[in-house]
Amino acid sequence: MSSFLIVPLAALVFLLLGLRVVEKKERVSIMRLGRFLGVRGPGVVWVLPCLDRTTRINLDRDLPYWPSLSTGKLNATSSGDAYRSFSRRATQMSSPVPGFGAAK
Repeated sequence: MSSFLIVPLAALVFLLLGLRVVEKKERVSIMRLGRFLGVRGPGVVWVLPCLDRTTRINLDRDLPYWPSLSTGKLNATSSGDAYRSFSRRATQMSSPVPGFGAAK
């Protein structure tokens, strides 16, 4: 009789552990086993509690500038706006890079 209560209770706890509430000015980057899944939010987001790792991105504060090398080997700086543009494009991609992994 007790197993009839334990199994639904464990399933309910598993479902509740995966809920994340994302504020209006935040986004959540989701990584599953080290692979980028996408950016979610705002609202209620559910993730697999054991496999997914989330990172909150606050859009209110400015992300710092960081140095990088351009294709012409010139010093360049990138800002949070470039990151936001990249994350927006990453969520719009529906298929992986064509031909990736085809050559063996």
